[in-house]
Amino acid sequence: MTKGILYILYDREENFSEDKKLLNLLKNSISSLREFCSLPITIFSNLDLNLNFKNVEIRKHVYNQDQDKTAQKLFWLKNLPYDVTIFIDLDTTFFDDPEQLISDDYDFAICREHRFRNGKGRGYPRLCKALNTGFFIAKRGKVYDEVMDKAMKVYEGELPCDCEKPSEWSDQWAINNGLEYVFDITIKILPQKWNVRNPLKNKISDVKMLHQ
Repeated sequence: MTKGILYILYDREENFSEDKKLLNLLKNSISSLREFCSLPITIFSNLDLNLNFKNVEIRKHVYNQDQDKTAQKLFWLKNLPYDVTIFIDLDTTFFDDPEQLISDDYDFAICREHRFRNGKGRGYPRLCKALNTGFFIAKRGKVYDEVMDKAMKVYEGELPCDCEKPSEWSDQWAINNGLEYVFDITIKILPQKWNVRNPLKNKISDVKMLHQ
């Protein structure tokens, strides 16, 4: 069984000079991760990246100009590079090894979202306490394929959901609603110390990963 880390960094190539911040976030996240974790890392990107890290593979993907960012990310997320993949957002800093979270008792492991207050923020009227898709562990196979298929169908309007689609792009909205259509799945809720947003930064003493 293969295990590893997945990052996604993509944008329209002509705009990449304006998004060096994204590349710096990626480097900072990998640097913090490498202090604790030696798992192989795969980066999906449509950009030519030069990174000075060991055991890192960059898989070049074509950016589909007909898709928006959410559709693009959902499409790339469907094809996990490892049997067990830890997906990580760029804006993360690690203080421990996430490999210890891998186990055989779930199909999908994820933390709750605790960024938003009073149901407000980025068009999530119902999902202020949803699952945060910026850090999750998934096992490649039929169950995960179904999750992503349902997420894409929700996002494209082929499946209904009972909350309004956000005005700006959001794979989190799509995956949370797609999960409602997947019934034969074991989901493990990880301790919140593995996905600490700003509102909780001073409330959790043993922070394992800061996400901001």
